[in-house]
Amino acid sequence: MTMDKQSRLFRRTQEDLARIFFECASFAGAAPRVLEVLCKSFKWRAGVCWSVDAEVGSLRCLAVRNVRGPHAEAFERASLGLLMERDTYLPGTVWARRAPEVVKNVRREPRFQRRRAAAACGLRGALAFPIYAGDRVLGVIELYRATAPPRSAALLRGTAALGSQIGELVLRAENWLAQTNAVSSPAEGREEAEAAKRWSRFNVEATRALAASLDCDAGLQLVARLAVSGVADWCAIDLLDPVGQVRRAAQA
Repeated sequence: MTMDKQSRLFRRTQEDLARIFFECASFAGAAPRVLEVLCKSFKWRAGVCWSVDAEVGSLRCLAVRNVRGPHAEAFERASLGLLMERDTYLPGTVWARRAPEVVKNVRREPRFQRRRAAAACGLRGALAFPIYAGDRVLGVIELYRATAPPRSAALLRGTAALGSQIGELVLRAENWLAQTNAVSSPAEGREEAEAAKRWSRFNVEATRALAASLDCDAGLQLVARLAVSGVADWCAIDLLDPVGQVRRAAQA
């Protein structure tokens, strides 16, 4: 796959992810669809989504995208029944390191607790990356396939970007739920819900606009106009150039 095609694929995937969180009110609700999009877009056979449970200090399995074929349920059962501590291979080590990890063959990795289930399902190669927002790791996504995945800089950069985007979407969903639970009247609840919908709609439309535009400034100008029409009274977008100078790229 050429760099241009890979870039378009990542942008389209980001748009799909934004749409999922627009339609789902929680991370748990979005997780199965997130795995489906990632597996279908990047040709992975199986996926597992983990969420950091702050109360117990562990990773808890939110969803598993099942593989097809003999013994398919074995890997799902093995994943759903686990709580992963920090530094426990594979999702726990990714959580601790805050960086993607590519594994050629999980069956030969003695630290991998689910290696027998993976072998029974025909899974071999793996890619895991953190879901994060700022300094906070919110979860980990694992993807599996029958062959060893390529370890390329573009793949690692792309998955890091996806992890950041998913993290921001998860955080926004968490904040929306917290605000909804804290409202003191039905009217306030409706206002908060409408505001959350407007922001989610803006995120989807802005992602689509940037993915469709070949001109950076033109795309940002459209994003600024979308912001004013949906969530703000005024919007300006400034960019930092390679020499450290700030320039106004868009305004509406």
